[in-house]
Amino acid sequence: MYIWRGERWIFLGVVMTAALALGAAAVAEVDLKGFQRVAEIEVPLTGREVAIELPRGAKPEDIRVVLAGVFKCSYDRGSYDALRATTDSEDFDREHGYVEWSPAGMELADSDVSTHRYVLRLPENTRELPASVSAWIDVDQFVTDFIITPSDVRQSLSGTLRLAVWRARGGSPAGPMAVVGLLALGVVAVVLVRRRNRPPVAMSDVEEHLRRIDRKYESAMGTIEGQREDTFELSSELERLRDGARELAKHIEAFRGAARTVDREQLDAEIARMERQLEQADRDDVRDELEATLAAKRKLRDLLADTDASEARYLLRLSKIESTMDATTMWVTGQEQRLADEVGEDRAIAEIEEELKSLDQAIEELKVVD
Repeated sequence: MYIWRGERWIFLGVVMTAALALGAAAVAEVDLKGFQRVAEIEVPLTGREVAIELPRGAKPEDIRVVLAGVFKCSYDRGSYDALRATTDSEDFDREHGYVEWSPAGMELADSDVSTHRYVLRLPENTRELPASVSAWIDVDQFVTDFIITPSDVRQSLSGTLRLAVWRARGGSPAGPMAVVGLLALGVVAVVLVRRRNRPPVAMSDVEEHLRRIDRKYESAMGTIEGQREDTFELSSELERLRDGARELAKHIEAFRGAARTVDREQLDAEIARMERQLEQADRDDVRDELEATLAAKRKLRDLLADTDASEARYLLRLSKIESTMDATTMWVTGQEQRLADEVGEDRAIAEIEEELKSLDQAIEELKVVD
């Protein structure tokens, strides 16, 4: 088999690295004996959720999920790993809830606090393998506990937390089949070198906003329901805000599609043609229809004239929704286990209603894309 000169070294390097990795895994990963790592990713300290697809065909009992690493918070000067944190001493002697994972029902299979590594497994009654596992830092919980803003939380966190997936080897012989596997790995490496580099598939910024909004909505609702039962209006307004964010997200994605596909010259030509038709129209109903259509096309042209600025404006609206939900949660939390006064509650509702007005306006603007 002919291999290009530069790629021959890559081929040999991959084979040697894979062989060393297999050997090292068998020695170093004592608590994962019989398993091999198939994927690993860093968990951002910004609250963004990251996911790893599980290997197709694997059995639930053959999967292990590993969370490892330590991050620090400058606000309380504490150190945290996936499950435990320091108090006044340097020992990781207390549990915390600042790291979340999905599926949420995964069980702790093994742990090593000294190396800050925790091994999770799917519940024993799991019949169907999930498509993926994921993890994220619960920024909202920091906000609730420390009464600071999400941006303050993100700025205060530093360190590294990693999510990995391991799969049972299945007792396959390590002789000729292993060699064949390593050679195949080398061939894949050569092919990848010759292919155009492709960025990893990532969650879009709109999806990230929606995930955070959904989590903050659940957090706010849980806090409100835990304080007092007669809060129907506040809960209802929050639900409207959450649903409005979802609708706005759909319109943002539609706008992005239009920005990529709409022929600007053709749009200008259609506007000019309809302007001529409007001048020549002598029936009121025809004029009304032409004017409405023209107004929509002109709005679309204006939005597309500066696509980046338009996108930024609507994404900022999603951020404002997040902030409003944060503010509501913080206000309720600050009432010391009770919604203290109707004036304060009315003010919170008024702020949400103001945000709903801006949200409705943004959705109306984007409807011209539909």
